Amino acid sequence: MSTIWEVDDADEEIEGLDAAGRADPAYAAALGLIPAPFGRRSVAVTIDVLVYLLVQIPYWAFSVPLLLMFARSDISLYGLVNHPNFFLAALMAGISALLTAALLIIQGAFQGRAGVTIGKGIVGIRSVNVERLAKPGFWRIVLRTLIVALSNIIPVVGPAVLFSSALRDPEQRGRAWHDHATHVWLVDIKKGLDPYDAKRMRIARKVVKVEVVPQASALPSLATSANGGALPEYRPAHTVSAGVLGVAKSRGRGRQDAVGVTSQSTPMTPPPAGERDGAAVVGGYRGDRRIAEQRPAPATPGADHRVVLGIPAGIAANTAPPPAGPAAPAPAGGAGPAAVRVPQEVVERPVEVMERQVEVVERPVEAVERHTRIAVRLILDSGSEHVLDALTVFGRNPESDASSAAAVRVPVADDTRSVSKTHFALRPLPGGVEVRDLGSTNGTFILRGGVETQVASGASLMAAPGDVVRFGDRTMRIDAS
Repeated sequence: MSTIWEVDDADEEIEGLDAAGRADPAYAAALGLIPAPFGRRSVAVTIDVLVYLLVQIPYWAFSVPLLLMFARSDISLYGLVNHPNFFLAALMAGISALLTAALLIIQGAFQGRAGVTIGKGIVGIRSVNVERLAKPGFWRIVLRTLIVALSNIIPVVGPAVLFSSALRDPEQRGRAWHDHATHVWLVDIKKGLDPYDAKRMRIARKVVKVEVVPQASALPSLATSANGGALPEYRPAHTVSAGVLGVAKSRGRGRQDAVGVTSQSTPMTPPPAGERDGAAVVGGYRGDRRIAEQRPAPATPGADHRVVLGIPAGIAANTAPPPAGPAAPAPAGGAGPAAVRVPQEVVERPVEVMERQVEVVERPVEAVERHTRIAVRLILDSGSEHVLDALTVFGRNPESDASSAAAVRVPVADDTRSVSKTHFALRPLPGGVEVRDLGSTNGTFILRGGVETQVASGASLMAAPGDVVRFGDRTMRIDAS
């Protein structure tokens, strides 16, 4: 049988502590916990005080007047006991005392177990243990209340100094002296994560520890465009009758022929900043390491990796013949790139002449995709791995429908039953991994760069290596095989 009187839970590993064993504010921020604002904290205290005064009304209305008469010597002790209103005054005083004791116990028990009082529940803030980010414990709340009560030894000034100490919190989390003494922290659950939502906290703790890997360059899709007049995102190299690598023929003037012409891909649209409040940051906490150090360096702007007639564009652009005379000596120590000599007949031969000399054999994009074997490595949060090389359905006990009869079925263990029986499907494509939600109960989400995007039921989104797929309470990282 559980009890409300414990201070700490059983010994367990506490996440988010720094080298000195103190709570790291960066870990709480990565989870999505936000300090409670001072305005709402003041309103919560005011509401709790008003509730306390409300239960004192019977005492002040019926008992205090009779006691004042005795204090002014208007009646003797005998007269007080035998006063006609004595029984009513004693009854009202007893009722107020019982209500006050019940209120204090209930407020303390609820705040110790669920971090909430009447005032905190109304304004949307909670008390948590700053290290465990869980219930603070009943006796910590009792000690915190006693410290506040003792500050009233010096009326007005004492409480003012005590509460104003929150403005000078070195951790910038709004914790006053009595909060530091009892290891309590007040958090905002309206704009941030609710630490008492066990499911969301469990997911957030997993998400912030996900190892972020450098994302590969976005690859173009090989799918045929629904618009018949539009060019495909990727035009592969073509073979010619001579067996020499060729290029697709230009379809307009002024357009340079290139192998692998891509169109601008549209990334996932992140939600507005206001909707990301309280969301866990993917891979957002690494202790003393910085997540920025794990991010890949941005690509050099202006870099051109296209191939024109089998020659890199940067080389083909240099059409000037080498100067006559002895070759320039190589730099000392082998520094600098090696010179590349382009055959003179290739340089001098116009592209249009070469196009007329070759016969381009068109090969459908679908044929290229059909003969391309793509394998992607999936890493579950449990550490197990799965190689994705075909359409695969995931769930507690997945079943394939008529459209995915040949799909591979992979069951995922889930004691919380947050994963649907047939939850989602993955299919490897040249541009990444297609993620399709199969009408799951708790939804399928793609986490990329701290932004979580939901896959609509029955719809698909493209995920890239390094993204994390969240389904129910489970997560899966996509990695290049």
